[in-house]
Amino acid sequence: MSVIEASDSCRMRYMHQTH
Repeated sequence: MSVIEASDSCRMRYMHQTH
């Protein structure tokens, strides 16, 4: 997994976790 991929995954998760 590349750093960019990991960052993208984290960002996607963060965006999905909008309370």
